Amino acid sequence: MALRRAFMISFGSAGGQFVLAFASNIILSRLLLPAEIGIFSVAMAVMTILHALREFGIGGYIIKERELTDDKIRTVFGVALLFSWSVAALIYFSRGAIAEFYSEPRVADIFALLSINFIMLPFGQPAFVLLRREQNYSRLTMIMLSSAFAGAGTSILFAVLGYGPIALAYGALAATGINVALSLLSRPGHILMLPSLKEWRSVCGFGGKSSLTTIIMQVGMQAPELLMGRFLGFTAVGLYSRGIGIAKLIETFFVNAVSWVTGAEFGALHRSAQSLADLVLKTTNYTLVICWPALIFLALKSETIIWILYGETWLPAAPLVQALCLARGLQMIVSQAPSIYEGTGAINLRLRNEIILQIVSVGLLLIGVQYGLIAVAWLRVPLGIIVVAVHLSVFRGYADIGVRRMFFAIWRSIAVALGFAGALAGLIALEPAGMEFSPLVLAGEAIVVTLIYFLLVAIFRHPIGAEMQATTKSLLSALKITP
Repeated sequence: MALRRAFMISFGSAGGQFVLAFASNIILSRLLLPAEIGIFSVAMAVMTILHALREFGIGGYIIKERELTDDKIRTVFGVALLFSWSVAALIYFSRGAIAEFYSEPRVADIFALLSINFIMLPFGQPAFVLLRREQNYSRLTMIMLSSAFAGAGTSILFAVLGYGPIALAYGALAATGINVALSLLSRPGHILMLPSLKEWRSVCGFGGKSSLTTIIMQVGMQAPELLMGRFLGFTAVGLYSRGIGIAKLIETFFVNAVSWVTGAEFGALHRSAQSLADLVLKTTNYTLVICWPALIFLALKSETIIWILYGETWLPAAPLVQALCLARGLQMIVSQAPSIYEGTGAINLRLRNEIILQIVSVGLLLIGVQYGLIAVAWLRVPLGIIVVAVHLSVFRGYADIGVRRMFFAIWRSIAVALGFAGALAGLIALEPAGMEFSPLVLAGEAIVVTLIYFLLVAIFRHPIGAEMQATTKSLLSALKITP
């Protein structure tokens, strides 16, 4: 499949999921209180860490393995069953202790439901990852959109019925069920596939390090919710969850769509001993020129966006959005690092880097919770700088890209972002008094800075301009429209 077409399909999938998640978040924010969303966020933080243990590096193993035999696939299924069901039992029988730790009995009910996810997931996991290895993005898009729709619809339904935070658990369960069912239907041979442990040394040799790396990474990523739930309360967790959700809006749509393709592409290049450098630099440059201006807009207009979309209750999240957008923007410089780790199987380097980063992350977080929610958010900024410094090691080691080469690849993106920030700041300074929360003002500013953005892309001759033209022509051709 041509790379441009693969990206277009991935963006279509990410766009659909983005719209569903965005719309459902708006609705759920009107149906659930910050504290209720905070309760589910704490539960999901724990589940995400345990998911890393359950997954046991299976996805990465299938992507990177050069000789993927039937025995290895059946072993992947066997290992997935073993670890996933063990984690399901751990979740179910420890739910009471965790609920007691947070002094919130509803956490136990959420854990009981989410443990069913871990029972279902291994049945569809090998088929789903094989579709990605085979770059069958069309089928993957259908599966993910169907799953997202089922999850969003179920969450909203149960929230309307008054189930509170457990409504989100029912949504997660529905999404997993649809994902597993459609993955199996895409590869009917897997429906009756028998598990095996014949190639356990190969699978577990990679999976052990991969799983440990992912667990360490997830502990650091989920630590804010876990510690704030204990020390600052569930309302603080809900506000932080909303703040990071807004800061990651563009990342959820664009970066994840890009990484979904590049992880598999880097794996193919690595298996054929080709250089990764050109694709890494190109995708990084395009990511920054699109995501940085979007993050700037979200940060500078955070109060208006929150007021319009989520209501006055969520306004305390606005200062968090500003800090978290800056932190996420810094980390986007190395947004291709996870794909390089995945495609090359550089598990030892990733393990080392994640140990360093998560020690720093948790240390900064422990300082932050002593001073409040704002401090937690702003301490993510120095962490972002350290993330860039540490992950550049995989760029140097596997793509021969250092700081100098990276700068010369992205300087146009930096120039466009700075020009965009200056233009938006000027527009905000000219806002009529008392109109800062006006949807019409927000829409007008968005249109003006979008036009300025395209002008800046042309002035600095950013290569994204030519790519946009080529993509537009491809879309028009696919729709049989003559420009």
